[in-house]
Amino acid sequence: MKVIAVVGMGGVGKSTIARKIFEDHKANNVFHSHAWIPISLFNAGEPSGFRSLLRSLISRLFRDGGEKVDEDLNNMMDDQLTEIVRDYLENKKYLIVLDDMQSPISWDKIRSAFPNGLSGSNIIVTTSIHSVAELCQRNNPGGGHIQHLEPLPPDDSLSLFCHHAFGSDTCPPNLEQHSRMIVQRCGGLPLAIKSVGNLVAKKKPKSATQWARVLETLNSEMESQGHLGLVQSALTASYNNLPNHLKPCFLCFSIFPRVKASRLIRIWIAEGFVEMKRGVSLEETAKEYLDELIDRSLIQVMDKDFLGRCKSCCVNGFMHEVIKNKSKEENFAILYDIQQMERRTSHMVLDKIRRLAIQKSNPSEIGSKSSSSHVRSLILELGKPSFGGQKQPTITNLRIRVSQFKLLRVLDLEGTFIDFLPFEFTSSHILLKYLSLRNTKLVKLPQSLKKLQNLETLDLRGTFIIKIPREITKLKRLRHLFVPHPPYENLSSTKDDLFIRWFTHSDYRGVELPTGIGRLQALWDLSLVDAFGASVVKELGELTQLRKLGIRRLTREGCTELCAVMEKMSSLISITPLSMSRNEPLLLGDLNSPPLLLEHLFLAGPLEYLPVWFSSLSHLNKLVLVGSGLQDDPFTILQKLPNLVVLFLVDAYGGSILQANTGNFKKLKHLHISNSIQLRRLVVQKGAMRELESLSIWFCAELEQVPLGIGNITGLKELHLLGMPKGFIDSLRKDRVHGHPDIAHIQRVKCSFRSEGEWNNEVF
Repeated sequence: MKVIAVVGMGGVGKSTIARKIFEDHKANNVFHSHAWIPISLFNAGEPSGFRSLLRSLISRLFRDGGEKVDEDLNNMMDDQLTEIVRDYLENKKYLIVLDDMQSPISWDKIRSAFPNGLSGSNIIVTTSIHSVAELCQRNNPGGGHIQHLEPLPPDDSLSLFCHHAFGSDTCPPNLEQHSRMIVQRCGGLPLAIKSVGNLVAKKKPKSATQWARVLETLNSEMESQGHLGLVQSALTASYNNLPNHLKPCFLCFSIFPRVKASRLIRIWIAEGFVEMKRGVSLEETAKEYLDELIDRSLIQVMDKDFLGRCKSCCVNGFMHEVIKNKSKEENFAILYDIQQMERRTSHMVLDKIRRLAIQKSNPSEIGSKSSSSHVRSLILELGKPSFGGQKQPTITNLRIRVSQFKLLRVLDLEGTFIDFLPFEFTSSHILLKYLSLRNTKLVKLPQSLKKLQNLETLDLRGTFIIKIPREITKLKRLRHLFVPHPPYENLSSTKDDLFIRWFTHSDYRGVELPTGIGRLQALWDLSLVDAFGASVVKELGELTQLRKLGIRRLTREGCTELCAVMEKMSSLISITPLSMSRNEPLLLGDLNSPPLLLEHLFLAGPLEYLPVWFSSLSHLNKLVLVGSGLQDDPFTILQKLPNLVVLFLVDAYGGSILQANTGNFKKLKHLHISNSIQLRRLVVQKGAMRELESLSIWFCAELEQVPLGIGNITGLKELHLLGMPKGFIDSLRKDRVHGHPDIAHIQRVKCSFRSEGEWNNEVF
């Protein structure tokens, strides 16, 4: 018996495909027995629900075979019912569909009822939960397969829409823009696209006004149109099936259809959505919540980091419409486009609104016409300045009365075009936990900041603030302090520019910390800050709870203090020390006991040697060395690190040979080497770097050929070469064309090179 799990978000067509397979095989008499069981109708995790499921299965199997069902079925217990199913199917070739399975408990219970049967027997499970699909396959001796169903890509969605709307796979040129807008709302869900296409075919809109009306009425049509209603019901059911603690977390996507995972997690925590667990941080629990929403196919991962963790995520377009409606129903959040607000909702009562997101367009006044006493989150996304002479909305001309938001926990002004805060914080903002001023034009913080006694996150990245005021030392609960990074302007992909991108050059002035920063003993994140003398570094030693630290402009004395500081930081998982300049060495050899939990290490500055303590970094998974100037092969030490996944060497090695020995670099997936101007050979012995997926080599002018032994890395997906000699590229191209065994297995080879003053990319 083989198990096929079909997994994907609600409305993507799992049941449709399963039904087509089921009906086709039933009509062709391929199987002896058939049964379709809608699992979601039974609470299979409970004894009574599981018993009802078994009775339904028996009834369907017997009716399918034209046999009489035992009248005493309702009086039988689980073991008896299970035995009936097993006996009936034992010597048959059968096809069972278990539709919409939402719990691993359901599979664990029902699996025992199915015998192996005759060869060719199949069970099809449809589910929106990836872990359920994996469980069905993993726990089945007869093997299995997981079929992932994804929403259709934009072009395929448009073709399907046009087929139903216009009777052709192509769209009339004058209607393409409107069609794409409609298709985008459908989120790639085939049933939704077909239904909207049929709707358009009936209404036959011609003018731009008529097309706009179709878009506006799409939400109401979702309920009245057959297939659209089915899709909405499927997505609504996915929300309703969520555990209670995940529902408010998911509804946040009504405000952020696309969002960075770190931003979302901190907002969840500030709102109080994340439950306390003994021995587990709120951040770790919040990441578990995010993973569960991903596992349930409710949100999609847009971008991952090198370690495969979610960096940003989104909700499907059609799902976004569903949760926006749900959010309004529950007074969870209102998303204001100011133009729409002034045109349609000027009399809207805001008394019960708890989260308010304001987007773009013309100035208005929020907070004066209605009560804002219930608002817990205020999020402004007013966009970038326009260049057509139109006044750009700011907090000033929006006249938002922040003082009225007395229950405010989240104030997010990320990306808003402001150069000062036109309001002061007061004691009424005592509940504020999250303040993001990221990517604004702010140059300083108000002194009233000290009144935010419960503030946990302060995000200043991308601002023009160069000095943190001393008032910040009053914020005893602050956990995350993100300060501006220096701007990089007019940089291209040249050798020198590449170096500057990685190395925070001394010409840039960083952020100055106030005296007394050591009082913030709840602090977890502090990066990037300037070390103006050893005394500043020494005070950081009081921040024993730090998980992440980034510090630059380190002198010799600062390095000595940093070594002493790091020995006190037992919770540190990421550190980024950068030296004062390219000529100022990073002297880190005095560190005797490095933080045992260190996962991420970024060192920028000359190293005389790799410190002895490197070999003890058993948890290290990402290492970046910039400007190290090492003369001894660093692979000798680094290849033995048991959990290293990502390794970047930027102007880090001045020798001629790098060699990875057999059995080493066991978990390395991403290797980047650049600016090693003396490197002539890169050797990968058989059995080394078995997990490597991507290799990039940039500006290594003396490298004679592709790495020796690269053919042994069978899982290599991408080789990226940039700024390499023309002869090297020509030889590689020739080998690729002729299918040379060393590189024939690589899925993608990309070369970036200069020609006539411009960069060109070639993929072969």
